[in-house]
Amino acid sequence: MVEGRRAGLSEKKQPKVFGTCRQVPGQPPVLRDHGSRVTGTRTSVPVCKKVLLAFVACLPAAAHAQIRQVLLLPPATSAEFTSYAMGLWPITGHFTRFTGQLQVDPAHAQGCTVTLNIDVSSLEMVDPERARAATGPKLLDAPQFPTLTYQGSCAGGRAAGMLTMHGVTRRLELSARRTGRVVTATGTLHRQDYGVDGLPGLIGRTVKLTFAVSLPDDLAALVDP
Repeated sequence: MVEGRRAGLSEKKQPKVFGTCRQVPGQPPVLRDHGSRVTGTRTSVPVCKKVLLAFVACLPAAAHAQIRQVLLLPPATSAEFTSYAMGLWPITGHFTRFTGQLQVDPAHAQGCTVTLNIDVSSLEMVDPERARAATGPKLLDAPQFPTLTYQGSCAGGRAAGMLTMHGVTRRLELSARRTGRVVTATGTLHRQDYGVDGLPGLIGRTVKLTFAVSLPDDLAALVDP
C-alpha cells in the first residue's frame, strides 16, 4: 500500500513529455534523445541532428518571427492636409509635432498596425493667420482638443482605422502606395462629421489627409502596398 502511494506521488512529479522535448512547467525545455539519460539540461549522449530539430520545434513561435517597429517622427514622417477655400483655391498645411509607430511582421509584410498622435497646435500653413484661425475655437480648437489620433491596421494596400479629431471618433480608410523607400497613405474626410463646421470660406468642407513615412531599406524591400 505504501509503495503504491509513493509510486502515485512519483508519477505526479514527472514532467510532461512532448515527443523528444521534455519540459517541466516553469522551466526551460530539456532535450532527450530516446534511450539516453538526462542530467540537468544536457543529454549524456552527443546531440544529433534529430534532437536539434526537436529543440527547434520546442521553441516558442515568437522566436522565429520578430516584429519590426518603425517610429513615426519628423522629418522621416510627414502629416499634411489639403483642402479648397470656397471650393476653388487650394489650401495646404502640415503638422510639425507628432509621435507614433508602425509595426510590421517581416513574415507578413503586407500587413501592419499603425498609431499616430498629432499635436494640433503644431499646424503650419503658408499664411500664419490662417493657421491660427484653423487651430482656433471655430475650427480644430487646439486648446480644447489638443490631439488628433489615428489607430489602424493595413493590408493589401489599404489601411482601416479610427480617427479621433475634435473629440469625435470615426472610421477612416486610407489608400497606400510605395515609391522607393517611401510609403504614402491618403484619405478624405468631411470635417462636419467631426463637428468642425466653422469658417467654411477659410477651409473647404472636404479635407484630404496625407501621411508619408520613409522606411529602412531592408523593410521597404518587403513592403508592397
